[in-house]
Amino acid sequence: MPRLELDGFRLYYEVHGSGPAVVLLHGAGGNHLSWWQQLPELSRSYTCIILSQRAFGLSPDSEDGPGRRAFAGDLVGLLDHLGIERVALVAHSMGGRTAAGFTLRLAPGRTWALVLSGTHGGVLTDESRGIQEGLRGRMDGRPLLQRALGAGFAERHPDLALLYRQINRVNPPRPADFLAPIPGYIGSTREGFNESGMPILYVVGAEDEVVDPEVIRIAAAALDRAELAVIDAAGHSTYFEQPREFNRIILDFLDRHRPQGEQAAPAARKRGRVT
Repeated sequence: MPRLELDGFRLYYEVHGSGPAVVLLHGAGGNHLSWWQQLPELSRSYTCIILSQRAFGLSPDSEDGPGRRAFAGDLVGLLDHLGIERVALVAHSMGGRTAAGFTLRLAPGRTWALVLSGTHGGVLTDESRGIQEGLRGRMDGRPLLQRALGAGFAERHPDLALLYRQINRVNPPRPADFLAPIPGYIGSTREGFNESGMPILYVVGAEDEVVDPEVIRIAAAALDRAELAVIDAAGHSTYFEQPREFNRIILDFLDRHRPQGEQAAPAARKRGRVT
């Protein structure tokens, strides 16, 4: 099974397709399995890299490991192992933390396009913070998994809702505060994203109950090269609830910004050999 050794931690990953590289970064309810509806489409034109981020799926963290603090560094290590210099990132929800850390802190200049799905990517204002706090107050403590799918999705598609929960159950247990924000942090990635010059696409479901769609609209409007796509009849997990529309939007964006002459991962490494 394709796992990469990183300082005593084993990161699970897979590589599919050929063409310019695209990394898909799952949210807190998912893992590498989350992208089963995207891989068949995207891998026709792109080298698609999926992974279970540290402490998720088939990548349990090492004892007393760094957890989420290592997300971006793990991605750097994986891409270096695969011999891939530049990538596009499709980051859903929690994956936005990895994307921000990778593009702005650890590996500036290595991302040719960025998709932020159901995440503001750290682009926040006092107004959007207030809107998000209001959303949390309206949720009455409902857990994330209950809010991850749009209203009525489970009734319309009980089979898919079951699959969504089953994918989540692959994840090992984590501390309750694993994703808790840094106390007192009020920064924003706006300046960094604008200075990067890379094209950014925000995607949000019109019925999202995890991140208020208005928070995403504010983030997109704050960036010089950002686009916004709102998917109707979808909640937080647009990639899962409306995969055809999600894939269409993502492929259109990637195709418009596809780098010329970009090489795929070396064939010897695409099988994901263990080191």
